[in-house]
Amino acid sequence: MDRPTAKDIADKIVNRKRFNSFYNYGLKKAEELKEEKRIGTSRNYSGIIGRLKVFTNNRDLKFNELNIEFLKRFERHHLSKPGNSINGIASYMRTIKAIYNKGIKEGMVDESLYPFKYYTIRTKPTEKRAIKIESIKKILEMKTEIGSKDFHYRNYFVLSYLMLGMSFIDMAFLRRENIIDGRIKFQRRKTGKRYDIVITNQIKPIIQYYMDYHNPSGFLLPIIYRDTLELQYKDAQWELRRYNIGLKEIAKKCGIEERLTSYVSRHSFATHAMFKKVPLEAISAMMGHNKLSTTQIYLKSLPNNILDSYQLELNSF
Repeated sequence: MDRPTAKDIADKIVNRKRFNSFYNYGLKKAEELKEEKRIGTSRNYSGIIGRLKVFTNNRDLKFNELNIEFLKRFERHHLSKPGNSINGIASYMRTIKAIYNKGIKEGMVDESLYPFKYYTIRTKPTEKRAIKIESIKKILEMKTEIGSKDFHYRNYFVLSYLMLGMSFIDMAFLRRENIIDGRIKFQRRKTGKRYDIVITNQIKPIIQYYMDYHNPSGFLLPIIYRDTLELQYKDAQWELRRYNIGLKEIAKKCGIEERLTSYVSRHSFATHAMFKKVPLEAISAMMGHNKLSTTQIYLKSLPNNILDSYQLELNSF
């Protein structure tokens, strides 16, 4: 009997890898992320596995079955449902891609089977989220009753804008112990990147109010009250929904026609920083992005009058 060649052995290994379960692997990665306290990303992983299971009628999905044809069918299925969008499927595909990339690195699947080599994740430009500096000033100057919902939601928006576009989830998980020697020091929930933000004169009175505010949970803001990490994320998600509803009311009361959401403060910070000629690299560092391309997404929909002013400046000799 002929002895197997190196190629025969390699082919067997590749074929074995083809039949590893994408579902089992994705859920395993989700559990690992949960142990690392990266709850948001963990939910994304388990969430996409759940959606794929619905799509395949709960039939297991092997790595070799997750090919370009499968991705296209999943995309068509998603877009056939009323209310679903290109950007929604793009988000799902990015999560699938992230899990698959991990699978390649850990030897679960051979790189030759990689379906995203030929599949392009499509997106559509989102609406402009940054608002004018005049609108920011209206929110800053808004008169509210201390302790009211408007008071807290106005404070959250202002803090996010003044603290380098801090995300709502990062604000929700700030603790009193993160306030050290006139600075706010913490790790970003999404990326783990460390922040070290100076408490300016504009930020100081808001922070001081919440330092004096009685919150037995130890968190700075009155958003999270429960003990376990999963319940804390649920507290934050529930408050985020209420916050976005509250921002609509604040926009009406301030006479702001632009749409206000939790993302607007972050986008506005990035845009206004660019107007102040802060270098892109610095804006990216301030926002905790790992890639400049991520920062550029925030800045790609600039108003025409701003682009016109840049052109006029460049065209003057």
